[in-house]
Amino acid sequence: MIIGRGLYMKKYCIYSSELPSSFDGFRFVFISDLHGKEYGVDNEILMDIIDKAAPDCILIGGDMVVGGENTRYPEGYSDVSRESVDVSIKLIKKLSERYKIIHALGNHEEKLAESLRERYFRTLSELSVNLLDNSSFNILNSNGESIDVYGLSLGREYYPKLKRVSLPEEVIEDRLGVKSEKFSILMAHSPLYFKSYASWGAELTLSGHLHGGVMRMPYIGGAIGPDFLIFPRYSGGLYENGHKKMIVSCGAGMHTINLRIFNPPEITFVELKVGERKNGN
Repeated sequence: MIIGRGLYMKKYCIYSSELPSSFDGFRFVFISDLHGKEYGVDNEILMDIIDKAAPDCILIGGDMVVGGENTRYPEGYSDVSRESVDVSIKLIKKLSERYKIIHALGNHEEKLAESLRERYFRTLSELSVNLLDNSSFNILNSNGESIDVYGLSLGREYYPKLKRVSLPEEVIEDRLGVKSEKFSILMAHSPLYFKSYASWGAELTLSGHLHGGVMRMPYIGGAIGPDFLIFPRYSGGLYENGHKKMIVSCGAGMHTINLRIFNPPEITFVELKVGERKNGN
């Protein structure tokens, strides 16, 4: 697909010897960077794709909305921002009727105008969505085994334009604490700090933010990131650092640069498997 239209589900199978045996075959859908985009009336196409996948839960990695304060409008935010919140709330309401939802924050949720952010967060609470703002959620199986899901809120200083900054491991530990001994999934919106996420200890990190790099090229990946720097290292796909893994979603929507070349919108399906992946399994 040259111009990114439609919606695809990209599938991954993640093997780990750290995974409890009862989580063998645990499946979830990861949604990132929707930015108020709709696929069909009230996102019925997106809902249909998710329902056919039959996940055990939904993980949301942030940027479901378009954030930003705008003093040109009486309310302090634009119509685009308000509409994106409305779209996200409608979708999450429908999802919450069928699935457990765990929602971390992206830079756009963090920079929503205050009144809009309060409305969004309040509605998520009313829908029993597990909102992770530098916090964690324990997914417990009926036999008592569990895994942990963390949501790291980076803050605006870690989304700079035209430069790269480092994220010390101690900053993650200060916000999330020491990682538990359980198999852990870390939702951290920007993938640029994968080495720090791996050093902190997350067995699997889920990120987005880069929208696949706008245009994707064979053997190179994405062309440009939201920071306007070219050829970001982690633009989309599966990456490994030792036994630690990171999945970067190319995102389900767009904003500002409404262009995707060889880079169709996607949501992510992940199945967890116990053990080490070997040739043929």
